[in-house]
Formats: sequence, C-alpha cells, structure tokens
Amino acid sequence: MLLSEQQMVDVLTDVEIMEGIIAYKKNANQKIAYLKNIGYDTLFAHYGITDSIFEENLMYYNEMHPYTLERVMDSVVSRLAKMKNQ
Repeated sequence: MLLSEQQMVDVLTDVEIMEGIIAYKKNANQKIAYLKNIGYDTLFAHYGITDSIFEENLMYYNEMHPYTLERVMDSVVSRLAKMKNQ
C-alpha cells in the first residue's frame, strides 16, 4: 500500500506529535512503553495502516523519491509550527 504525499504529511505530523508526547512523559519519569505501544497502534489504525506499512512507505520515499520526502518533511515542519502558534 503506497501512501500519497499528503497522507505521508498527515501520518508524519501525528508521528512527530506522538514522539513529543513520549519525550515529555519520559522526561517526567513516567513509564512510556505502554504509551508508545498503544499510541502508535491507535495512530496507525486511524490511518488504516500498520507500522510495517508506514516503515515501507518511509523507506520507499527515502530511497526512491528523496526530494518528495524532503517536501513532505518541510510540510510537516510547517504544519507543526502553525499548530504551535495557535
């Protein structure tokens, strides 16, 4: 299953948010294994994918379309900045 550029932006934005939550919880000395498992399972289920589909897409874009992945990551950063400012 190949995710479109826009789908990759959506998923990666949520992955970055999840990583931020995990980092916050880790710094607050909270156990994160459960949060990590449930969080990613829920996130990927929301998009109708699995962690392996996500990884395959990330590798595909990185190896076959690095400029597209760069554009995707730029969009993710822009979206996160807008969210932060709101």
